[in-house]
Amino acid sequence: MPPPGPPPLPVAENTALNRLGIYPLANGRSKIDGDLDKLTVEKLKAALSPLTAPTPSPDGTRDPRTPDRRNADGLSELLERYLHAQTGTGSGAVNVNLTIPLTDLLKKPAHAENPHRHTATQRNTPPGPSDSDWPFWLDWTGPISGHLAQYLSCDAHLTPIIVDHHGVPLALGRSFRLASNSLRQAVIIRDRCCVMCGRPAQWCQIHHVTYWNDGGATDLNNLALLCTECHRDIHNTDWQLAMGEDGHPHSIPPTETDPERRPIPSYHRRRKHSA
Repeated sequence: MPPPGPPPLPVAENTALNRLGIYPLANGRSKIDGDLDKLTVEKLKAALSPLTAPTPSPDGTRDPRTPDRRNADGLSELLERYLHAQTGTGSGAVNVNLTIPLTDLLKKPAHAENPHRHTATQRNTPPGPSDSDWPFWLDWTGPISGHLAQYLSCDAHLTPIIVDHHGVPLALGRSFRLASNSLRQAVIIRDRCCVMCGRPAQWCQIHHVTYWNDGGATDLNNLALLCTECHRDIHNTDWQLAMGEDGHPHSIPPTETDPERRPIPSYHRRRKHSA
């Protein structure tokens, strides 16, 4: 006779066996390792599926990314969208803090003191990310490059905490340099979507056309909507943005794409004119 009660749960469906480890590596990256039940994996694959499909280049060139790389990119995009959704307006942060001294944010000095302690000692060489005097920090994963700090402080899903050289907060949240909700809505009304590729505004970040670090104002005529991928391209490649005489952002391709670097109207304007 079979024992009374429900049949034993198959191992593949037993959520009590689930585990997911995130392990920091010596080079500053992290390794993720896990063992998940079928339903959790089904949810993960369903969520990642539309974000991991190969994306050919505009000229038809095949997507060079491996499946593993597409999965990683898809996971990053999935987290971006989740953090957007948590704020309702898509403009805020969810328990992610970037700590950055004001002097480093404004003028990128050759060296900076640790924002968490004050010392009278002067350095002869600039600190690196592994040095205790390095000024750019994330709460969970520690020191990051100055380049990434600049990218994140442009507009991202975190709270910039501006501190003086003693580590005393000077400004919290978005009151210092980031677009207010009303200003973000004005940018959305004008741009409608990512100005480069057309991804929905809800997935986009606010970008300073003239970088705030370089004196660019947080004004409508200096802001543009960029999705995560295009935002990274602007910061990491030779693609640039400029405001046109029509009051709309234009993207400027690198010379290898267009030797004359002719400005390209924003995606919404291109679609509007071709309709």
